[in-house]
Amino acid sequence: MRKRDDTIDIIRGIAIFTMVASNLTPYALSGGSPYWFRFYGTFAAPLFVFIAGMMIKLAGQYRQHGFWYYLIRGSAVMAVGAGIDVFVWGLVPFLTVDVLYLIGLAMPLCYLLGKLPIVLQYVNTILLFAIMPFVQEWSSYRYAPDSFTIDSGITLTEAVSKVSLAQSWFVDGWFPIVPWLGVAFAGYLVGGVRIRYSTFANVKVLITGLCSLAIGSYWWQNQQVERFARGGYPDLFYPPTNSFFLVAAGILILLFYFVDCTATNRFHIPFKLYGRCSLLMYILHSAIIGLYFWPQSKNGVVYSFGKFFMIYLVFMIGLLLVAWAVSKIKPKELHPIIRFFIGS
Repeated sequence: MRKRDDTIDIIRGIAIFTMVASNLTPYALSGGSPYWFRFYGTFAAPLFVFIAGMMIKLAGQYRQHGFWYYLIRGSAVMAVGAGIDVFVWGLVPFLTVDVLYLIGLAMPLCYLLGKLPIVLQYVNTILLFAIMPFVQEWSSYRYAPDSFTIDSGITLTEAVSKVSLAQSWFVDGWFPIVPWLGVAFAGYLVGGVRIRYSTFANVKVLITGLCSLAIGSYWWQNQQVERFARGGYPDLFYPPTNSFFLVAAGILILLFYFVDCTATNRFHIPFKLYGRCSLLMYILHSAIIGLYFWPQSKNGVVYSFGKFFMIYLVFMIGLLLVAWAVSKIKPKELHPIIRFFIGS
């Protein structure tokens, strides 16, 4: 019987908690995000993508699925992303490469990665990060990817013919294959380590995390890169850089260390609830922001930082109540499609 890894649920829940603040910022915060606040939610995306790759490896412990299973499941995740684009944001789907597209694509590719010799698994992962700066320079990284609204009357075929689709998917979409697929691949590789060592609560992990954070921070501070707030989002990975990913790796490693040390602490219960139905949390927060806060912001309704933060906390309490209600449902009584959405 599959046993949930509470640490992974908690870390995924922490990612959700910080992600909502980041995604709410362009539509509710007046005057833009303070620079220090840009750090608050900026590491949620790498946590999500990393854990998505990790789960492909961990799931193999309990049930041997083939390529077609991961292809279908990944396609379902991409379909959810397309649904959010169409019904929440009114966009022609598949153009801007939002995070669910990347995760959906990564699922079958992580499975295929696992079929390679271990050396080639590491080579392919490192290569995606190594080529990133050259690909960005060669392709001229853009401030924003191409997008079209549905009410413009353009069809998907017409939109594809008018956009630099390959550049969006590989270089400068919201979450392009280079380098974000490498984050999922790294998660898959660490999943193998997680299988061998059930806890990361040891000094070697702590030292590794601190070293990664220190080296990445020094590199970050001395790297001459304009980290712009793309579309008003405060994330610091536009454009993505290897110094950012080294810092993110350090934070992720330290999170695993500290959460493994304190996994039974009652403080983690809300994060565990968020993390156990992460896809549902993502869908709900996107719908609320896109269908309520976005129209409000277009009418000039935005808030000072203090009011914004209070609204954010109320928002998270509402999501927590939903997550708590979902935790009371018995998964075996549900249709598989519903289980897919609520993460059971």
